[in-house]
Amino acid sequence: MILELVLVVAVLAVAGLGIYTSMKHKSSTVAAKTTQGPSKPASPTPDPYAGWQSYTLKYEKISLKYPSGWALSDQTANCQNTDSEGQLLYTPGSDCVTITSPDQLAINIMTAQYNIDFGGPRKVLSSTAIKLLGGIHYLNFEAMIPEGGQNSPLINGGFELVNSPTAPGDALSYYPTSKNIIPGPGLQNPSLQFRPAPIDMISIYYSQPTNNHYPLSRYQQDTNYANAIKILESMTY
Repeated sequence: MILELVLVVAVLAVAGLGIYTSMKHKSSTVAAKTTQGPSKPASPTPDPYAGWQSYTLKYEKISLKYPSGWALSDQTANCQNTDSEGQLLYTPGSDCVTITSPDQLAINIMTAQYNIDFGGPRKVLSSTAIKLLGGIHYLNFEAMIPEGGQNSPLINGGFELVNSPTAPGDALSYYPTSKNIIPGPGLQNPSLQFRPAPIDMISIYYSQPTNNHYPLSRYQQDTNYANAIKILESMTY
């Protein structure tokens, strides 16, 4: 009888210990969850263009963003489309927009069906792939090859947005083709050779002083150059 009583007490003790341990584990889990609190929502990704201005070209319908401290000039309504001799350089119904930083670093955007001659041979000194307008293009830093040929000192130019990282030559496909520019009248002049399709000609250069020829390092050291790249990357249709 005594042995049976001892066994019953032992069984009850083991069972009680198991119940206590289980209850303590549940209590600890609840306490841990209470201490951690509800999960916080993920922080939103900062907008790299916060505070910038927006603009859309009248004819090509390219939308872009630019810093509020930069000046945008749209000369589409009275953009010169003939040279000093009255020869047609590009068609009417074309965009002519310039965005300029406080230190005169400028992005020039012209969309038109151009005369094919762009002022002589050039050499690409640097090329960077850049994504904009729904595809990959190249920002080439080019220098003019003077009349003396390859052995003469190059004349630093500026950046052009193009389709190829190599030298332009006379390739008709070197510049991005316009999406919304409609070829206009007046392109039957036999003395001029026009490109078969309108193009988007986008360049970066220093607008002042006039006819400057700064080296590539001048652009790369300019803090506004990074913003110029961001303007290009913001361009969409």
